Amino acid sequence: MQQQIKRVGFNMSDPLERELLYFAEEKTTNFSGLVKHLLFTWREGKVEMNGAREDTASVTFEEDPSEDIRKSGLPFA
Repeated sequence: MQQQIKRVGFNMSDPLERELLYFAEEKTTNFSGLVKHLLFTWREGKVEMNGAREDTASVTFEEDPSEDIRKSGLPFA
């Protein structure tokens, strides 16, 4: 079996990166599976990555259409 390993570094001096690492460690013991799931979600268009080749890339998640109604401010029962 041939594998290619990619590393993910977390800057422990950065509070956000540190929290992301702790969150991932708390939620799963399979970090590789988590990353693969997120990559699959991105590939399927469920997540849009702006500036994917940049270190400062931002991510946009598809919103549930029902959220538009909720955020409209109109009164609904």
